[in-house]
Amino acid sequence: MCAVLSETLGRRFVLKEKLPLDGQKLCLVFTTPPALDAAFGVAAAVKNGEKVSGDTHSVIKISEHSFLMALSDGMGSGEYARKVSEAAISLIEAFYRARMPEDTVLKTINKLLTFNRDESFVCIDIVAVNLDSGRADFIKIGSPAGIIVREGEIKVLEGNSLPLGILENLKPTVCSETLKSGDIVFYKQVHDIRHSIIWGEMYLISFDIDGDEYVSVKYLQKSDIPDHVVLVSYNEHHK
Repeated sequence: MCAVLSETLGRRFVLKEKLPLDGQKLCLVFTTPPALDAAFGVAAAVKNGEKVSGDTHSVIKISEHSFLMALSDGMGSGEYARKVSEAAISLIEAFYRARMPEDTVLKTINKLLTFNRDESFVCIDIVAVNLDSGRADFIKIGSPAGIIVREGEIKVLEGNSLPLGILENLKPTVCSETLKSGDIVFYKQVHDIRHSIIWGEMYLISFDIDGDEYVSVKYLQKSDIPDHVVLVSYNEHHK
């Protein structure tokens, strides 16, 4: 039936759902598929000494022609970081499915985290993709660089905002790109400094001094001391 309908109307149709009517009758609902499709892959690892990871991800279909991909990194590690990260992802999914404006979504989650009596910080990466036009809206909040790979070339997506839950006034980094067939978008949370750092780039750094945890945004440079890095507030060579 889909083939007949597509040939008659001159455009491709697929069966969306079957709605039962009285007796043995059915109502068939057809729709046009999006121009593009997407494939996903996820890899994760737990920090040495921990049983769970503080990173949580989500890939959901918002509508027949759009999807949402999100990555949440709960600050710190272990069970508590995992719970905060999962809570943020769960709220993002629910609010986007309800078609709430993205600025309202982020402000609401930020309020909930800042009102928490315990320190609850999360770094968020969100991308909403329209599968008809290829338009992708990227939102970065305290997260490391994302990357688009296209025909052997790399485009870096950077953000300069603090994580959710630190300040009441939220200023996320938002940018839009038109994706093409074959493009690859990926995000990475860095835990292995020796092999994963892009030197000279900006990172959100969490470090412990005498039992107190501190968070800062710094450029990373190599150090002459083995197993050390240099934290730089200003990088004149960074563009």
